[in-house]
Amino acid sequence: MTGVSATPAPAPDVPCWYYAINGHRLGPVSTNELMQMLLRGPYDPWMLIWRQGMGNWAPVAQVPELALPGLPASPPPPPMGEIRQGNVVRQARVNCVGFAISLGLSSLLLVPALIFEDGAACFYLCLIVPTGLYATIYMPMRMKVIQSLSSGYRLTGIISGLVLIAMFWLTVIVGLFHVL
Repeated sequence: MTGVSATPAPAPDVPCWYYAINGHRLGPVSTNELMQMLLRGPYDPWMLIWRQGMGNWAPVAQVPELALPGLPASPPPPPMGEIRQGNVVRQARVNCVGFAISLGLSSLLLVPALIFEDGAACFYLCLIVPTGLYATIYMPMRMKVIQSLSSGYRLTGIISGLVLIAMFWLTVIVGLFHVL
């Protein structure tokens, strides 16, 4: 059963319509008030409305008595899965760029860390250990997402991530041998 009512439409000035915005039920408003609200815009054909006699809440675009001719219908909001996937891809891009920045900084600090035994080595360790450990954990979990990125992000993420992982484990191994 659709949300469209089989009962006759009420008088245009009788408050009978309820509508939902951001999950909150508002109303009742009359047909005239609802039409004015829709015309003031922005027109959202997917805004849910209800009045007595309707089985369920329905999008405005599916209620013939509230049809607004000439107004473009926008597509329905994307499913939450698509929004989450978009956030995962966006975060993967950020991480790929972060890997590259960390790799660049680590590479610049590697030579001073090998020459000097104090501050530069400490700074190098403070940078490479967390980023390398993060890359070690993150890359296997998100490799499918990284591989689906555009070629620039994909290459940046894979190459810099793998080099960071190698530098991290090399630092750990050298550190263990140095302690022993």
